[in-house]
Formats: sequence, structure tokens, C-alpha cells
Amino acid sequence: MRHCSATLLFATLALTAPSAHATTWNILPNGTGDAPTIQAGIDSSASGDTVLVGPGIYTGIGNRGLDYGGREIVVRSSDGASTTIIDAGGVDRGVHFHSGETQNSVLEGLTITNGYVGTYPGGGGVLIQTSNPKILDCVITGNEAHAPMGATGGGGICIDEASALIRGTTITWNIGGGIFSDGWVSIQDCVIAANSTDQSGGGVYVNGTARIDSCVIRGNTSGTFGGGISGGVGEVSISVTQCTVTRNWAGTSGGGLGLGRSYWSWSPGTKLLAAKSPEQNAYIESSIMWGNCASTARTGEAAHGGGIGLITFMGAIVDSSEVPDPFLHDYWFCEFEDPLFCGPVACDSTPSDSGDYTVDLHSLAVESPIILWPVGALGVGCNVATGIAEPAESVVRTPRLEAAPNPFNPATVIKYSLPLAGDVRLSIYDVAGRLVRILVDERVSSGNHTTTWDGRDAAGVEASSGIYFTRLEAGGEVETRKITLVR
Repeated sequence: MRHCSATLLFATLALTAPSAHATTWNILPNGTGDAPTIQAGIDSSASGDTVLVGPGIYTGIGNRGLDYGGREIVVRSSDGASTTIIDAGGVDRGVHFHSGETQNSVLEGLTITNGYVGTYPGGGGVLIQTSNPKILDCVITGNEAHAPMGATGGGGICIDEASALIRGTTITWNIGGGIFSDGWVSIQDCVIAANSTDQSGGGVYVNGTARIDSCVIRGNTSGTFGGGISGGVGEVSISVTQCTVTRNWAGTSGGGLGLGRSYWSWSPGTKLLAAKSPEQNAYIESSIMWGNCASTARTGEAAHGGGIGLITFMGAIVDSSEVPDPFLHDYWFCEFEDPLFCGPVACDSTPSDSGDYTVDLHSLAVESPIILWPVGALGVGCNVATGIAEPAESVVRTPRLEAAPNPFNPATVIKYSLPLAGDVRLSIYDVAGRLVRILVDERVSSGNHTTTWDGRDAAGVEASSGIYFTRLEAGGEVETRKITLVR
């Protein structure tokens, strides 16, 4: 019987596993590639294959409304998003994931533009349903979604009861909002700018859980609540780390960030506290939230409409004078002075992707007496004192490493900054020099990054109280910091 079961298992794996001989399907805009259209290439592929899209503009049937059909494939440009464009022609969305695609289903290095939907759900550029794909290094621009009653928006990307990883992607000039997420989403190293909606969440709308890391969210507008980022109507958890959130506008309140929308009375300065209100929380760390605005007085940066929940700022630069209801906000190791953007543009109700939001060499985002790590998504771009322009990457000239809280129990957040992309190894050692755990061992982009050590070793066993060392190896440099675990 055991022999029979093993044979059946082997046969099942052979049928379901990706082919060991993956195929690359080359697609050209004139139809002379391995398949005449992108969709034809997808339909010809099997899990593990790559559909490689050559430079050019792709239009018409077979090059819009792309459907992976559940395949674990990569659809990638050969030359990058700047030269490889899917133009949906204003009659369909660009891409639709809806057949259980996984993180092995990847859309990479393409521009999606002129997508349009006028029915439920939204997602003019990309719609994700019952799936969990990756969108990497794309440009999602000039798309529209006009779902009835604002039920599901996302002119750029709509995540409808699904999940997604969006990394290195520029999302601009979409009508219906930049990203609408009714599920779980991780947004990393993205620019979300100049998107607009007549509802809430001009940049990002979250009805569920969102982790937003190392992003620039600027110049977005909403007709009601949360110009930059908005919570939805259910339970919401938003984490914003090492981001720059600026010049976003809201028609009522929460220009930068708005929570608790379902219980806002829409009367300036008034809120309703309901016993059955959903819990909505936001955690803003190592970020700049400055220069946002709203029509309602004193709610330019962040607003909480009431109900249960809290907006926590940790190691952030925030204009607290524009944050109402202080009992709904918590500040730890924050600065409340102008971050000294190099070329900011005045905030108003017009979507905009203009302005220079790198910071001055003397900004508190670079060196603060109370914040031990760089703040915001962008580096140094100017030096007002000398009038000499500084390169944006000068905020990080060598790898930097910090950990907080320290001492800690049960976990500490380790922050590291890289001047250049490259292979990174971040490890924990005990005082005897024994390796306890490897936290990061992969290629990492330049800029600011975070990871968490939960005080456990590689086997998941709790480490004992004592002194440990974090060791960062990157670009031929080694940085070490002492940390103390107190049980």
C-alpha cells in the first residue's frame, strides 16, 4: 500500500510541477514573434515559462485585458517599461488576474496605459481577484475606473478580495485612485503620484491590510477623505515605513492620511463614536508626512474620523499642528519641524507629479538627535547653506545599521541603509561569536530597508536574555551593532 501511495504522489507531482525545460515565448509588436499577440503567448505557455515582450506599443484584441488563466508564468519586457507599452485603447483594462494566480505569476517591466472600466469592479490598469500575483518595475499611468457609487475603484490597480505584491512600480495620473485594495497588499519602492478620485483614497485606498515601504506618495487628490492614503469602511491596518507622503489633498479631511471614514459626520470638527465601529489603525514609521492639505481646517496631515483605533507615529517627521484629535494619535521619537524639501510645490486640489522632494543636507530627515536612522523615501538633493546641489543618494554614503527599541523584548526593528544595490547578509550573533540567525541573505535595492528580529534562533526557539550583535555585510563593508534582549 505504501508503494502504491508513493507512486501516486510521484505521478501527481509530475503532472503539477513546472516543466524542467521552461520555454521563453518572444513577442513583437508587429506580430512576427513566437506568437502574434501577448495573449496568444500566454495561452501557449505553461507554468514556469516566460513571455518576453519586445519594445514597442501593443494595441488591439490580444494585447489588452490580458488573462494569465491561472498560469505561474512571468510576462516581462525585454527592454523595460519606458519602451514597452500596453495601450488598452480606452475600451478595456490592461491585465486581469482572477484564476488563482500565485506569487509565481509575475507582471514585470511593462507600461499599462489607457485602460478604462465603467462597471463593478474597478481596476482600469490591473484588476486582481482571487489571486496573489507580483507586479514588478511597471508603470501604471493614465487609466480610469468609474465603478458605480465608488463601490470598487482603483483607476490604476484594484485588488478585489485578493492579495498582491507591488514593487518598484510608478503609478501616476490614474482617475479613480491609484491603488484600491480590499484585501492584503505589500507596496514597496513605488511612486504613487497625481492620481485622483471623487471618492476617498486618491493615492491608496485600504480596506484590509497594507504594508507600504520606501514609497513616495505625493500630489494625489480625493473628493472626500484621505488624499494620500485612506482607510476603508471595515477593519483596517496600515503600516507606512520610510515613505515620503506630501502635497496630497482631500476634499473634506485627512489630506495625507484618513482613517475611520465610515463614522465621520462630514461636519467640520465633528465626529461620531459608534460602539460597533470597525477598528482602524495606522503605524507611520521613519516617514515624512508634511505639506498635505484638506478643505476642512486643521486636518491637512492626518485625520481619524472616530471609532476604535489609533494613528501611531514612530521616528517620523510630521506637522502635528495639522493633526486633529490628539487622543487618537501617538508620537514616539518624532520631529515636528519642516523637513526642508529641496523644491516643494504648494498643496492644492490639482493632481501633480511636479516638485523636488529630496531634502536639504541639513534636514532632520538626515540627522536628527532623536531619530537614529534616515527618514523618508528620498535622499539629499540640495544644500541650502552653500547653494550647491547634492546627489540624492548622498544621504547614504556607506551602509548604515540601527536597531530600535534597544534594549528590547520581545522584538526589535533593524533598519539598514545601502548606497548601492547589491548582495546583503544581515545576521544575528551571540557574545561568543556563534551565528544565531540569518535575517536577510539576498540582493537588495539601494536606499532604506527594515526587518524585524523576533528574539528567536533559526529553529524558532526563543533566545535567552543577553547581549547580541547585528552584523550587516554589504558592498564589501561590514557594520555591527550591539543589541540587548531582556526577557
